[in-house]
Amino acid sequence: MENNLIELTSGFPKIDLGHGYWHLHIPTYQRFIDSYKTPASLRRKCIQLIIDRVEFLIKNKLQSDAPIRVVACINLPSLWDSQIIAFFGDEYYKNFFNRNTDYQKWIPLSKERDICKEWNL
Repeated sequence: MENNLIELTSGFPKIDLGHGYWHLHIPTYQRFIDSYKTPASLRRKCIQLIIDRVEFLIKNKLQSDAPIRVVACINLPSLWDSQIIAFFGDEYYKNFFNRNTDYQKWIPLSKERDICKEWNL
């Protein structure tokens, strides 16, 4: 998984202004990464790797007239749903975080929580 994620993010993705974004899910099996048998230390390593690869992509962004944002979308407890996302332009980026429908609702963490501390990242 680690080598695959590094290889898949070794270069910045092609900028596609028409599509608005590029994304990459964790290259591993859901039944492995989300299993209760998978040690927390391995899940923590996976989260840290996602963060590290986002940092790498940010440092290696391509030139563009449109703003480019690269983010880590960490989903807990279903880590398999986590992804790296590069947004090309403002429109898709601004609308992406509006998830308040019957189908999908995101609930913000309380300000007292600190995922970095909780997961020792």
